[in-house]
Amino acid sequence: MSISTNLVAGLSSGFDWRSMIDQLMAIEHRRVDLVTAKKTDTENKLAAWRSANSKLLAFKTAAVTLRDPESFQVFSASMTTNSSTVKASDLLSVSTAAGAAPGTYSLKVTNLAQAQKLSSNP
Repeated sequence: MSISTNLVAGLSSGFDWRSMIDQLMAIEHRRVDLVTAKKTDTENKLAAWRSANSKLLAFKTAAVTLRDPESFQVFSASMTTNSSTVKASDLLSVSTAAGAAPGTYSLKVTNLAQAQKLSSNP
């Protein structure tokens, strides 16, 4: 029957050599554990910065379309006559662009146009 030498040494001297060796190895390995934890923390921070960067890039791409004034011109109106005897419904037409929101809209006239004559002193 074979008995491990560290068990015999521990039995004969009353000192537990195995736990002492394990504790010394744990102390030596502590530096590796600290570096591993620091590496994991740094990788997590890098992943968070990459995520923020991609979200900012998506925001920038979406904001570029707001620079174009034509993006906001979804309605247009036109009048086609100078006659005062034509009905108001015949004077105004409204059309929308492809990006306009679907729905029902109402038109409210807040001011009526008045005739005006410009002249100069002859």
